[in-house]
Amino acid sequence: PNISITANFMGSHKPLDYFDWAKYIDIISWDNYPTNNLPVSNAAMRHDLMRGLKKGQSFFLMEQASNQVNWEPQNALKRPGVMRLLSYQAIAHGGDSILFFQWRQSRGACEKYHSAMVPHAGHLNTRVGRELTELGQELEKLGDKIVGSRTNSKVAMMMDWPNWWAVEFSTGPSEDLKYFNQLEKYYKAFYDLNISVDIINPSYDLSGYDIVVAPVLYMVKKNAARSIEKFVYGGGTFITTFFSGMVDENDLIILGGYPGAFRKLLG
Repeated sequence: PNISITANFMGSHKPLDYFDWAKYIDIISWDNYPTNNLPVSNAAMRHDLMRGLKKGQSFFLMEQASNQVNWEPQNALKRPGVMRLLSYQAIAHGGDSILFFQWRQSRGACEKYHSAMVPHAGHLNTRVGRELTELGQELEKLGDKIVGSRTNSKVAMMMDWPNWWAVEFSTGPSEDLKYFNQLEKYYKAFYDLNISVDIINPSYDLSGYDIVVAPVLYMVKKNAARSIEKFVYGGGTFITTFFSGMVDENDLIILGGYPGAFRKLLG
């Protein structure tokens, strides 16, 4: 009963509400496998999302690849230094551990070409093995100096799984509207300016922030609407987009004219 519970989360995994699940586990951990064709801000955003699941508590990087994965159309090797860079990115965004899948590369089955700390060569005297050894030595020097530390962000971005489902299950106005793509665009704008962002649930307290961004916050619960109004009337800046404030928590249109829940704030 006194053992901490965790589970491997997968960043922006649409089918499961991680904010809800996070209430029942002690430590957030997740698997980070960024693809080569995406901006580095995408991985940073998912780190921040994991940090936000328990209101700023640090997380474990449970899995990453030391080199190539095996499930992309073309599985390129990581260039020298990229594995180290991604590891420190996780630490910078709240990671308390840097772990890898897998220790020894398997001989058979579906993941035999997925990279490992010990490759098919059977030893660590390889380019990747030497990088891993050097990273371990660096982390040992760092020790526990930043373990459990918190990020003091003044910008928050709202993210909500039921809102995600409602937006993309809606029969209209456009099947091309993808909720998480909109979040990524706004997150990247702050990332490119080196501005730290907390990713929060709409139910969270907003009093510690100067700016709150809520792209495509289509589904708005009453408590969230009141919280946002209080935040703005107290001097905070609220940024939202098209297709926001449209429906309540039951996916029913908020009558009286668009943008529904935000008519007082947005006019």
